[in-house]
This record gives sequence, C-alpha cells and structure tokens, in this order.
Amino acid sequence: MTPHNTHAGEDTSFRKIHLNNDAENERLRKEHHYTGNRVVTSKYTLVSFLPKMLFEFFRVIANCYFLLISILQVATPWSPTNQYTTAGPLLVVLLVSMVKQGLEDKKRHDADEIQNSRLCKVLGRHGETVVKQWQDVCVGDILCLSDREEAPADVFILSTSEEEGRCFVETCNLDGETNLKRRTAIEQVAKHIGFRQLNDPPLPETDHCKSMMTFTAMMEYELPNNRLYNFTGRIEFEGGKGLPVETVPLGPSNIILRGCSIRGCAYIFGVAIFTGPETKLMQNARATPSKQSNVYKMVNWCILLVFFTQALLCIISTICNAVWVHRYESRLWYFGKASSHESFAEVVSFFTFLILYNNLVPISLYVSLDMVKVLQAKYIARDDEMCYEGKHTIARTSDLNEELGQVEYIFSDKTGTLTRNIMEFRKCFVRGISYGFGTTEIGRAVAELSKKAKANTSGGDTNNNDDLDKVHDPRDAQIEFDPMIHFDDPRVVGALDANTDAAAGIDEFLTILSVCHTVIPEANKDGKIEYRASSPDEEALVKAAKCLGYNFLTPAPVIDLKVTKKCGTSTMRTYTILNVNEFNSTRKRMSVVVRTQENRYFLYCKGADNVMLPRSRPDEFTSTLEEELKRFASEGLRTLVLSSKELSEEEYFVWDAKYQAAVTSLVNRDEMLADVAEVLEKEMKVVGATAIEDKLQEGVPGAIFNLAQAGIKIWMLTGDKEETAINIGHACRLINDTMRLLIINHEDLGKLTAQVDALYQSNDVQSHIKSKKVSSHLAIVCDGKSLVHVFPPKNVTDPELEAKAKDLAKKLLEMASICQALIACRVSPAQKADIVNLVRFRSPKKVITLAIGDGANDVNMIQSAHVGVGVSGQEGVQAVNASDYAIAQFRFLERLLLVHGRYNYRRVSKVILYSFYKNVALVIALFLFNFHNGQSGTSVFESFVMAGWNFFLALPIIAIGVFDEDVAPDQVLLQPKLYIPGQQNSDLNMQRFSLWIVNAIIQALLCFLMTVHGIVNLADLSIALYLQGTIIYSVLLMSANIKVVLETLSWTKFNVAFFAYSVFLFFAFVIIFQYFGDLGADLLGVTFRMLGSPVYWLYMLLVPFTANVLDICLKYIQTNYFPTLVNILRERSVLHLSSAQVACEPPKNNDAKSVVERPSFLSPLPGSVAASYSGFAFSSPEHDHHVAESETHDISTLKVIQFHRGEVLRSGKLQSFHSQTRLESARALDNDKHQVVVSDMDHDGCEKGIEDLEGN
Repeated sequence: MTPHNTHAGEDTSFRKIHLNNDAENERLRKEHHYTGNRVVTSKYTLVSFLPKMLFEFFRVIANCYFLLISILQVATPWSPTNQYTTAGPLLVVLLVSMVKQGLEDKKRHDADEIQNSRLCKVLGRHGETVVKQWQDVCVGDILCLSDREEAPADVFILSTSEEEGRCFVETCNLDGETNLKRRTAIEQVAKHIGFRQLNDPPLPETDHCKSMMTFTAMMEYELPNNRLYNFTGRIEFEGGKGLPVETVPLGPSNIILRGCSIRGCAYIFGVAIFTGPETKLMQNARATPSKQSNVYKMVNWCILLVFFTQALLCIISTICNAVWVHRYESRLWYFGKASSHESFAEVVSFFTFLILYNNLVPISLYVSLDMVKVLQAKYIARDDEMCYEGKHTIARTSDLNEELGQVEYIFSDKTGTLTRNIMEFRKCFVRGISYGFGTTEIGRAVAELSKKAKANTSGGDTNNNDDLDKVHDPRDAQIEFDPMIHFDDPRVVGALDANTDAAAGIDEFLTILSVCHTVIPEANKDGKIEYRASSPDEEALVKAAKCLGYNFLTPAPVIDLKVTKKCGTSTMRTYTILNVNEFNSTRKRMSVVVRTQENRYFLYCKGADNVMLPRSRPDEFTSTLEEELKRFASEGLRTLVLSSKELSEEEYFVWDAKYQAAVTSLVNRDEMLADVAEVLEKEMKVVGATAIEDKLQEGVPGAIFNLAQAGIKIWMLTGDKEETAINIGHACRLINDTMRLLIINHEDLGKLTAQVDALYQSNDVQSHIKSKKVSSHLAIVCDGKSLVHVFPPKNVTDPELEAKAKDLAKKLLEMASICQALIACRVSPAQKADIVNLVRFRSPKKVITLAIGDGANDVNMIQSAHVGVGVSGQEGVQAVNASDYAIAQFRFLERLLLVHGRYNYRRVSKVILYSFYKNVALVIALFLFNFHNGQSGTSVFESFVMAGWNFFLALPIIAIGVFDEDVAPDQVLLQPKLYIPGQQNSDLNMQRFSLWIVNAIIQALLCFLMTVHGIVNLADLSIALYLQGTIIYSVLLMSANIKVVLETLSWTKFNVAFFAYSVFLFFAFVIIFQYFGDLGADLLGVTFRMLGSPVYWLYMLLVPFTANVLDICLKYIQTNYFPTLVNILRERSVLHLSSAQVACEPPKNNDAKSVVERPSFLSPLPGSVAASYSGFAFSSPEHDHHVAESETHDISTLKVIQFHRGEVLRSGKLQSFHSQTRLESARALDNDKHQVVVSDMDHDGCEKGIEDLEGN
C-alpha cells in the first residue's frame, strides 16, 4: 500500500490527512467533519441572545416570582394597583441585565473578530505563498510561519530554515511560561524537503518552498483532545526510488500548538493538523467553575421565609375579607347581589392580596448587590497597600467579595507562594565532601531551636562558635562571577585548578549540571547569553555550573561546553544528546544519554533523593550523603541527587532499539517510555547532590501568624520532602517549637492504618475532639505516599479498600479539625485538590475554604476551593487565570481577608438585611390599612409612588455597601480576632434576619398608627385617600432613612450625597409626577396640600424618630453596658480624634512615618494574641506585630477607660462608659504603671469586661 491509499476500512480512532493532496483532504474534511479555523468565544449570537438571556434571567427564583405577579397584574382585573407597577420595574431590571450582558458579549465578539481576521501565509500548489485569514485555514494546509509569528492552528513541523531542523517556541499564550521550548522537524521527513546539517549554509527559500510542495505523504494521528503535552501519530512517505515506504513516529516535540510564537528561526513549514475548536488550546479553554457565595445561599433561605410570611399575610387577609363580606354584604348596597356567590371569590381575594403584598420581596435586591460588589471589586483592585512592583490585586470576579470575610481554611502551595521561587545554588556534596559555607534564614531558625532545646535540657551556655554565619567572598569561589549567586566555597575551583584527588568527581558533577537539562541559551539585545529554562531549579543549576567555569553555550542535540579553570586556561568540549528521558511528577527525575568526543556513552541522571538512591549503587559515601541531605533539608534547601552510568556501545544500541519502539508507538507511548527509562536508570553511580535555596517572601511569617490569630487554619501543601517542609513551616510561623507534630507517613496500608489509629486514640487528640476546641499545640504532617490510601484512584473498585479509605479520611479530617496547622509534603496536584475537597464537602460544619498558589500544578486546588487566589509569580499565569482573585505577594492575603473580606461581608450583610427590612415595613403598612377598609385589598399608596419605594431608598444603602467601615484598617490588622464573627455568620443568619423583620414590623406599626390616628381629625390632611397614604409613605420613608443613618458607621462624602439625593428624589418625584397626565392624575393637588401643612413637617420630624427610638436605645445599651471589641476600638479612635479612613484610599500622610509608626492607641487588646512564639530569628524585612505581656494589655485597656472617664468628668457630664469600679481600677495606674491593684469586686468587673470582649 502506498501512503495515498485511503477509502476502504478507514480507522476512525485516528485522524488522517494527506500532504499536497487537496482532493483527498477535502473528502476527509467533509466525511469526518473536521472543523474550520474560526474560533468563537462569545456567549451569544443574534439569534440566541434573547432566549438565552431570558433563560438566565429567570433562573433566579425572585425574578420568576415577579414575572408571575406581573402576569397577574396585567392579565387579570384583580390588581388593586396600577397593572404596570411590577412589570415596569421588572422590565427595567431585565433591560439593565440585557444591556450589561450584551456589552460584555460584544467585547468577546470584537476580540474574536480580531483574532479570526489575522493573516498568515499558506503555500500554494506551485510553491507560491498565499495570504489567508486565520479563519480560512483548513486541516491539511501547508503553512509558512516566520520568526515571532504565532501559529494559527496546531501545526506539525515538516522543515525549518535552521540547522538540524530545529526551532524554538514561546508558549506564554498557552501556559504563561516565557521560557523557550525546543521543537524539531523529523530528520527523515525534512531530508526530502530541505535539511541543514550542522554548519551547512542557509537554504534558498524559493527552492525550499518548491521542494515542500513536491513532497507527498500520509499522516495518521490522534483525535482532538486537551492533552497539551502529549501527541502521538505517524507519517508514511515513499523513501525514494526503489525504496520501501517509510513510517516515522510523531511526538509532542514535532508539534507547534495554536497561539505559540516561533522564535530563533527564520521560517518553518508545517501542516495544519487541528483547527479552530479542535486545537489543544481551545480544547483547554474551559470556563472557571461557577461558584456561588455562601451569603447568596442564605439569601435564598431568607426569600423562602419571606414567601412563607407573604403567604401567611395573604391567608389572614383573605379570611378577614371573607368574614367582613359575610357580615356586611346584606347591609351595604354597593356589594350588589352576586358578590358572595362567585365561585372563586376567595381565590380572587387571595391573588389580589398576593399582588398587593408582592413588594415583600425586594425587586432591587440583586441589582443593588451587583452594583455594590462591582464597586467593591474596583476598590480591592485600587488598594495601593496591595501593590508590588506595579502589580495590583486583580478581582477576576466580584461574586465572592463577601466570601473573603468568612474563610476558615487556607490551603497554600509553598514554592512561589510562601517562597519567592527564585532559586539560588548554595551548597553541594561531591564524593564525600560537602561544599558551601553559611546558612539560610531557615537554617538560622533551626539553629536557634536547637540552642533552645539544649538550654532547656542542660541549662548551660549554648553560645558555641559555629560556622553558620561565616562570611567568604564569592569572588574567590567563582570563575565567572555572578552577583546573584552567593556560593562562596573556593575549594571547588581550587581543586579543579590544582587537579587534586577530588577534581575528577567535581568535574563529573559540574558536567552533569551543564549537560543534563532542557535549558536553552538565547542571546539578548546586548549579545549576552541568557538561559531559558522550564523551571527555576534547572536555570539555577546551569548558572551555578557557569560561574564555576563550566559554560554551556549551544543547545541540544550538540552541546558545546567551555571549561575554564581558575588559572585562566580554557578547553571546549562537545557532547551529543542522543536520548532524553523527561521529568514528570511520577518519575521525579530526568536523564539524558550522551556521546562524548571520545565516542564514549554515558547516562546522566538527576532527581529527588527518594527515587535516585534506590536506583544507585551504595558506596563508601552513601551514609555521609544521607546525613548531608538531611542537613540540607533542615536548612530548608531543595535537594537533588546526581548519578551517572557509563554504557558500552552495544549496550546502548540494544537499549536504543527499545526506546525507538516506545517512542514510535501510537498506544500507551508515555507508559512504554517510562518502562524503557526504568530499564536503563538502575545500578547508577552517585556523583553528588545539590542544595538550592528558595527564600521566603517578605512578610510571610507575620501574615501567617495574624491569619492564625483570626481563627483561620492554614494548611501547607507542597511537593518538598518532609524535613524541608517542616523547617519551612517553622520559619514562616506556621508551626512552632511548642507544638506536637502528628506524623502520618507510612506507605504500607496496614502500617498507615495502625499509625492513624494510634494518633487518633491518643488522649490529647481525643480530649480536643470531644471538647470541639482547636489546639494551638497540635499540628499534622502527612506524606503524599500515605495519602494515596486516603484518596485512592477513581478506578479502584474493591469495597474493602474504599471502606478503609473512607475511615482514614474521616479520622484524618477529625484530627485536622482540632489542629492549628497541617503540612502535606510530597503531594501531587491531584492530591492537593483531594485535600481541599475533603474539607469542603465532608466537614460537619460547612466551612469556607480558600486555596492559594502560583503554578499550573495549583490550578485543580484553586478551582476546588470556595475562593481561589492566584499569585502572579515566576511560574506563568495559569494559576492567575484559574483564580477568583490574584495578588502579587502572599502577605497581601492578610489585608485581602482581614480588611477587604471582613468589610465586604459586613457591608453585603447590611445591604441584604436593609433591602428586606424596608420592603417589609412598606407591606406591613398596606396590611394594616386593610383593617381600615374592610379588607378590600385597596392600596393606601398611589401605585407609582409605591413602585418608587426601592428607587428612593436604593442609593443610601449602596453607599453603606461600598464605603462603610466599623473600624479603621490599621486597627483591623492589629486585632485579627475581629475576623471571627464572619466565620460564625454573625452578621447574616436567620436569627439576625428575623430580628430585622420584627424591627421592620414594629416600626411600620408605629408609623402607621401614629400617622393615621394623628391626622384623622385634621380636615386638611385626611380628606383624600392618597393624601393620607402619601403622608404615611413619607413617614415610612424617613424612618427607613433614619435606619440608614443608624447603620452607617463611617461617613464619607458619598454617604452624605447619596442620603441627600435620596430625600430630594422623593420630594422632586411627588411634585413633578402629578403633572404626568393620566399617570399622575391621582396625585394632582395632593403634593402641595401635604407640603403646605405644618403638621406634616412636624410628623416628618417626630414620627420617624419615635419609630427608631427602640433601635437607638438598644444600640446605646449594647454599646455602653455590653461593649464588643469593635465598640472599644471605635471609642478609642474617637477619643484620640483619629477618623477612620476608607480601606482602599491611601493614607493622607504618605511619609514613611505614617506607614511604619503606629499610634499607641492601636495597641492590641486583651485576648487578641495567643501564646507568644519563640525560638526563631526571622530575617524577612517586615514590621511584625510584637506580642506584649498580659499585664501590658490590661494596662492598655484600663488607660483607655481612665482617659475616657477623665474627659467625661471634665466636660461635666455624668454619663459613664464603664462602671465606677473600673474607674477606680484605672486610677490605680497613676501609682504604679506596672502593677494593677484592684479589689475583688474590681477585678471581677475587669475580668468580666475582658471576657465579654473576647466572646464578642
């Protein structure tokens, strides 16, 4: 069979195309429905916009409710109000939503059009170039892509302009990584088109094009899928005259994916294999999972309660109506003869009242919340306190703003999230000798811990002179000095220069660092070589080898290595890379097979110690190596073990045959390659080990400590080994030396079960589980190999294993729930997501979870949590793109949660409660009026005035939702315990909602009764229905506005403006609307009669105030006799004339003093800080919140009390904030600032107040 035979018996499990056979490709495209290259990311089309929009709008239960009411009003004669008073506002809300969605989708359409209209070059039948739009490219087209040009489709490389058919691609549009990846044409294919050997002259482009169009072949490859880093296929072509058909495998190194840029190559020829929606980029373009705020779920319960209340009111009114009609229908002439005999009189009456009371559900609620949340998100993004190197916080969604104020669990990646992900080569071990002086900040912390332990046991002096902080000049230790590398041991280059016994081992060690990698050197604009690496670790190792004299110059497959010694002599070495066994998270190692200039074959391998040492031969240095690896790990250094193995030529070719069979396989290629690599990667010789430092980010220890004080449990999930993870946990204050670590690390299921059972049954654990209290002295450390049994693969069907896994997960979760912290080491990306899901879905209490990470391996975890936070660091943008919020540094998470999250939760809660409160007050007035009109269902308010209720009162509560602050941001950060009420749903729960509803009913009752009975004998104000109704309406409106004033805790110019505009809007409306012809006819003459009456203005002043007297009294009693921590802090602020700033506005004083120096009145209050942390010295440049002793806290509190009492007494007032006993206690401070002398009664009073503070 030739490569061009097709038709009969085609296998549909693979895709086929033919090179330079347009007719056959056209047939295949039609038969197998290959998609075009037009990409659509928009949500709607002109046809689908209306039905899709209506479907999404009416998925909200409240909107369906208002649609039902609108239909009843418009389609039946049962409405007691104007038939459009509900349909009108609903239509406005719908139109606003449609405009919003339409504008957003138009941006998507415009972006799609720009992308689809981009131009590219396609080769014609005779080698000429034809310019096409991207959307016109088809599968089978031969593309010519130039340097820095993006691929319009997934392309298989046929030939390139460069030596050995190579090119490089930048994948930042795909995965956010800016490092270059090497791609190559297959040599056997490229030789038929145009192939340059090393040092060959450039190919003539015209001849190259013509040669391209004469080459014919058939490709068979995998169907479209979303696996970015995998590709399998083969190409068949005629080998030449008299030669059989050749079959060559295709792999991911021969593919350029859509969106990738060509680099380091004049041009390439490639065939389009996947287009449009079938490209791997678009196959991965899934929307972030839809997340609903926990507060919105509470709103749904509130709406259900309101529906029940509305039904109850309708039933009561219907029954009363039936009783009233039955009693009076025979006496009153206007009933007629048939009113009581209608079949559905009660049904009609029920629906009449349902329409009348429909405002019980606020139609403006969701619109108000959307506006508030959008503005909140903008303020988060504008906060200059969360800006690092020009990167501000990004709020990718506004739906979860309040969720940030309720987080109980934080799951954090380590590398790049807690650390900087900027790797630096610090130490190494070669043939029994450890090189590298000094230590890390983590090493210093461990040393302090060790000294403290010795002091506790011996009680002696531990100030021994160690070598931890010896300083050496790195210039003496490096050949090519790099100021960014602090390796400072001159023995390495000295041994090479003197050719000592250690020189051979060091030479092999540095050779492996220079050769065993996938780094690509690229010249920058200045002509200097820069390294592009797939990971910071690899870049750090290659740079370290360079500074030690082993300069990597040219990329694989032929590597030129310049070796320079301290004396200045240089030699050039050449290594040919024959095979690469790539790194992955399962293998945890990579290896290359190289051929030297002397035609010798070597396997060079590097990887994690737990996979390298079992595959290497033990020698006299093995035990020393293991000890050094532990020492490196104790200093928080990331370690790799390097090994080598020399191969005979025969041994290599036997193995290479197996490798080629695996790499050409179309089925299970990755598994086969792993098996082949395993055959070779054994019985290796250990060459040495490297130790790389990844420093903590600035401010991490302080941020973690304060978040823990806020009641948040922090779990660190990392791929590092156990020792490294524990010591980094110490350094960042996640754990401390007073904690008992519960270690879970057995790989065997039986041993793991026994280990977990022993920990679970321990007295310490059981006592906390029974008391349901979190221990500050317990932390869990678990290993990924153990978690395999807790989270078994999904294909496990053994019921016994599933039962054991569930039992282990249950016990692990129970133990973790009473521990302050958890560290999971050696975990995979899938296990990270499993841990998050375990807490999110299986915790007895429905806790709010937050996951934070910076790399592609954190995406699953970020999307699994309630709130996902991405860190814009060194590992691309995949984590940021998958997140809900993006920050530049981990320390900003403290402000994001404790300040913005807390504020937004409280603000949104007030918006929701007030929205229901004001509408309940309005409906209760209507309900009460029915007892004055024979339960006829008549409205006391004019229809359009009543419809304007939500509009008149919308702006003041929106101002609260955006700007309100109870405590200044600095005080919030100093008092992390202020965050705890959000975790407990203290501001929005059914109890609090019910209290607001009861309050609304009481206020409506007072406003209605006082107004109705007050003006009943006033002829000027009681002669007309809507005159009386508008007065009642005005009083209710002002009462609701006073409620806003009482709930506003910080006044800004926006609060004042919105409040004034709200009042102005009402009066302007009632004055102007009466002139709107038939629509305003019912108000004609009403407004001026009402506004012209002095009694009306008296009622406007007195009645709303009277209705709110209960609120005012309760707030006064609570603030003065049962003060919370918030009340104390607010009074402190007022007493020191320090007005609270809006959280997102920069300080008015921009000098350093205003940022660093905190005024004394911001000192922590009692109960706000747990046991002090000791034993570590942290070098991170930050301003930690120091922990004072308890006596100092008491003094601070009493000083505030004393100051306040002094101010009150000087002003001649007798009111008291605290009891007289507290005053006497405070006065004792004048005699002794360090000792508080109080009577038993005084002490009890103080302690009771402090307990109240802590409890609240």
